[in-house]
Order: sequence, then C-alpha cells, then structure tokens
Amino acid sequence: MNLQRLNDCLYEAVADLQLVEGKTSLNVKTASLPKARRYVQNLLSREGRLINKEYPNFDEHYTKLQKKCRQSKGIPRIEMPVIRSFNVDAFKTRLRRGELDIVKPYAKGKLYTPTNLNKKTGKEWLVLGLKDGNLKDDIIKVNVTKTPVKDLIPTQSDIWLDKLIGTKSDIQKFKGKRLAPVIVSKEGYILDGHHRFGKKMLMSPGIKMKILRLPLGIDLLLKIGRSYGNAMGSKQQR
Repeated sequence: MNLQRLNDCLYEAVADLQLVEGKTSLNVKTASLPKARRYVQNLLSREGRLINKEYPNFDEHYTKLQKKCRQSKGIPRIEMPVIRSFNVDAFKTRLRRGELDIVKPYAKGKLYTPTNLNKKTGKEWLVLGLKDGNLKDDIIKVNVTKTPVKDLIPTQSDIWLDKLIGTKSDIQKFKGKRLAPVIVSKEGYILDGHHRFGKKMLMSPGIKMKILRLPLGIDLLLKIGRSYGNAMGSKQQR
C-alpha cells in the first residue's frame, strides 16, 4: 500500500469515527449511499435499533431523496426563511386578509422585503398590504391540502441526515402531535420544513404530507418568507 492510499484510508477511518461519535453529520445531497447507510445504522445502534427493520427500503428511498436534493435550487440554509410551526396559522391568516404587501400597488413604492427585521421593527411590515391604497389586491386564497412527498422539491442546498433519524424519545414526543403544514410554492418548492420532508421520504416517498400551497413563485415566496420569519422573531439559521 503506497503512502497516498494509506493516508486516504486513515482519513476515511477518522471521518467514520467522527460520524459514529456524532461529531459531524452528512449532507444527503453529497453523501454516498454506503456512507449514509453506515451512518444511519450507527445512529440507530445506540438504541439497539436496526436499519433493516426501521427502514426496510432504505437504499431505494435514500437514492430517491438524494435525487430530489440534487434538484434543489441550492439556496444555503442561512438564506432560507425560518417560519416556526406555531407561526404558520398566522401567516395563512395574514395572506387571506391581504395584510402582507405582495403585489402592486406597493406601500413603499416597490416590493419591500428587508432581511433585518425583528419583532419590534417588523410590526409595520406585517400590515403594509393594508396601507398601499388597495385593501383587496394582496388577498391570497390559500388552503391546506395533502400531497405525496415525492411531488415536492427541496429549495435549500443542505438536508442533514442526522436530523432525519429520530430517537425513540423523539418518536414518542411527536406521536399523534398535530404538525403545521409545510409551506410550498406554486411550483412545488418547499419554503420551510425540509427535514420533515426528508424524514417522510426515507420512510416512503408515497406518504402524503400536509401542505399549505401558495399561488406564488418560489423566488417571491423566499423574499416574503424571510421578512415574515424575521418580523415574527425568527432569524435564519446555519
């Protein structure tokens, strides 16, 4: 074995040890199937669980999830909106009332979607749609529906594998819990809820997911979503 090959083997061994010890994670978009399978089994084995029992079709479903991730718009997570589950209903209500200034005429003369808002400075932004001279132009009819997760498309570039594998306590914690719908653009791009999407893809791409599909393109929705999340006190995350 030459020196370069030995160094490569040592690098792989250290990387695997870090994965086992939970010191790093894997990005679904770039992690090979063998490495992903080994990583998930390591996570499950801490609780005496087996990948073949928990995810009997892991190879097939992971491959499909990875293909979806490679179709993403590649937006870094730090640039993605953060809309907490408990703020989704309020988002839906504001859209139905036309409170968010989304279409012309604009209260500020042009589309205004700042990224430095907080709960205090965002109060005005949350009702600009009522101050643009037209009370009905920004009314958006939205409804919650269900769709197979295989029909959705990731927007952000990173989906971390460890966030898709719940512990026993996680599963028990969320069992039977009412989860907010995932917000989706008119093209099917996910605005927020990528890891919930990923979890279901690993279980079965045919599982239906509750979504709030908006008649807005993803580029506009990203701008609106960032400002809304910030105005509700949620900053973008790495």
